[in-house]
Amino acid sequence: MKIFNKIWVIIDILFGLVVLTAALAMPDMSIVWLRQGLDALAPRVAALGPVGRLVLAAAAVVVDLLLLVLIYLEVRKAPTTHARVRQVGGGVVEVAFETIRQRLLHEVSAVPDVIKATPHIGARGGKVDVQVDVETSPHVNIPEKAAEIVGVIRRALETEMGLKMRGKPEVRIRHGAYRDVAPARPAAAPRPALDSSADPTPVLPKAAVSVPLPPGEEKPPTEPSDD
Repeated sequence: MKIFNKIWVIIDILFGLVVLTAALAMPDMSIVWLRQGLDALAPRVAALGPVGRLVLAAAAVVVDLLLLVLIYLEVRKAPTTHARVRQVGGGVVEVAFETIRQRLLHEVSAVPDVIKATPHIGARGGKVDVQVDVETSPHVNIPEKAAEIVGVIRRALETEMGLKMRGKPEVRIRHGAYRDVAPARPAAAPRPALDSSADPTPVLPKAAVSVPLPPGEEKPPTEPSDD
């Protein structure tokens, strides 16, 4: 746009230089030439039909719109690409938005459970607007993680880079897919501990066995019980 403006200004200056020089140097001849041109153009304009007049009106509208666009492009404020650093004595220091974006990308990505970070930077009135889109693990505590990210942003911009923020940083959190996280396996039930002193061999009840006596021997008398 700057190159076009320079070319346009140069053409206007050259055209004005020729016309003004001819008009001031030869005023009588200039009036005669102007009158002859108007006299030759008048019959043609009078002979225009409705279609011709509509064409001229459309051309006038197009030219007006083009001139209005050029005026807007000339007077509009250029987009801001830098933010001013405060508290710097002896000069003016500005930081490019791309530098701020890279710093925030590095700092926020280093936060635990953050998968991806996308910073958006703007500036107005010498202050910085910050908006960060964050993708996190699906099992994080959102309020705690958002507070941690906001603290990282403020420390990086205000303390480390010397910038002043306009309002509060905006953090937009989006969870990652749950399929990317391995499900937690249930803990196995503990087995009962075995007593090492106990004999694992089962104990069977003793059964009474009667042994037959050899022939000719008598059964010894049974001692009477105390009962």
